[in-house]
Amino acid sequence: IEYSSQTINRLASISKAVAGVLALDLEEKGLLDVERRTDSYTGEVHGESIPSHHTHTLLQLLSNRGGVKHYPTKKEKENEPASTIMPVINGSFNTALEASAELWHVPLVGPPGDQYHYTTHGYTLLGAAIEGALGLPIQQVIQQHLTDAYDLGTLRVEDLSEANSNRSTVYVKFDTGTRAVAADDLSWKVLGGGLEASVYDLTRFGWKVINGEILSEAARAKLWTEPPPTGAGYALGWELGTDNGMQWVGKDGAQPGANTYLLMYPSQKIVVAVMVNRRENGNAERLAREIAELMLDDVPALALHQNIRIRQDVDDDGRVALTDVLACVQGLRRVTEGQPSTTGGTTRYLDVNGDQRFTIADLLDIVAEVRRGLAGEGEAPEPTSAGLVMSAARDRWEESSPGSAPLEQPESEAPAPAAEQTPYLHSRRSVISDAMAPPVRSATHHESEDDASSLEAMLHDISLQNAFPEMGNTPLGA
Repeated sequence: IEYSSQTINRLASISKAVAGVLALDLEEKGLLDVERRTDSYTGEVHGESIPSHHTHTLLQLLSNRGGVKHYPTKKEKENEPASTIMPVINGSFNTALEASAELWHVPLVGPPGDQYHYTTHGYTLLGAAIEGALGLPIQQVIQQHLTDAYDLGTLRVEDLSEANSNRSTVYVKFDTGTRAVAADDLSWKVLGGGLEASVYDLTRFGWKVINGEILSEAARAKLWTEPPPTGAGYALGWELGTDNGMQWVGKDGAQPGANTYLLMYPSQKIVVAVMVNRRENGNAERLAREIAELMLDDVPALALHQNIRIRQDVDDDGRVALTDVLACVQGLRRVTEGQPSTTGGTTRYLDVNGDQRFTIADLLDIVAEVRRGLAGEGEAPEPTSAGLVMSAARDRWEESSPGSAPLEQPESEAPAPAAEQTPYLHSRRSVISDAMAPPVRSATHHESEDDASSLEAMLHDISLQNAFPEMGNTPLGA
């Protein structure tokens, strides 16, 4: 069976990143308080409550600062009493609370909040607390508050009792070669590594997060802020870092039948998801970062900057972002080719400068706004704003442009469908994958080599320095 963007794959530890989003979404809905202690939510299993040494909060569990142990090392298995290391957990569990009872007797590595200690098992306790808060099994919580609530059909708890022809086969590499094996039961660690999704829905999940559909700006800031003690580069289920001054967040995953990585650049509106159905590949993160590098480096004429604000919602999607500039570019090209100026948005928004015509002057107005932003003269951006530097040269355009046309002004015109919106403008290479289908979709290479008829081709080799020579090679994000 061919592996596609619709193939369902194990997320492995990307489940932890999903758990962070789920917990803060529930908190925003008033259904959960991540600052509360875990034992204030958890119930009993066969008359037994969670032991008293579990004084951690939900936030500490989310950030791996609750002191809960992880899988034992070979040395720990050989030298420590069985009662002090995490047991091998087998079987199927209907609730996270039931699974928690299998591991909550194990002592902590230290007082909660004192140190960072990576753990899958802590997320099982987190699931038990969420169940207690909502009065539902964790499977139903995820289905109702994530899968159904945000139209993420394949992002759910792996349930091997339900046959699914789109689910990937679990492959394991042995000395004699790679072969398919039976999938192990992950029901004991739903939030730590028991979720599944297609790469398409995983990418859509990331896109919904960075665009504020799932979490507010304040919740996203909390999600990606490392709690004390700092230094581990791990917040609430997410790894954190910077790349040439640009913030990235991500999470890796590895288990039998899965090697996965989810990488996002929130300010740049970039989401990259890589999923492999064999753990031993070990290259999901490397591939994700190489793809992201192409996307970041692929648009030398465009750069994002937090102090630059585009004021016009060109594509009429309720926010101001890089997609609006692409809509301008697409619409302007269509006008110069004598086509209706409907691509990417409504014609009434294509006239950025208000002169009743849609011309290169509209794009140059954006460049002027960029200059003001770089000089510190622009207003502070809104949370959903994206900045833009467009290296458009007026003289070059006037030499190659066949002219411009007055804007048509229909009374009513429906916005372009989401599938026509693109998060970035492609210029040098094609990074085409159906995994980046709408609403996160790869842009395509310019359709023609004729500079006069293709604005993308015209801007192809114009560097940032051409538009802003005073900036040199200074990274905007630095």
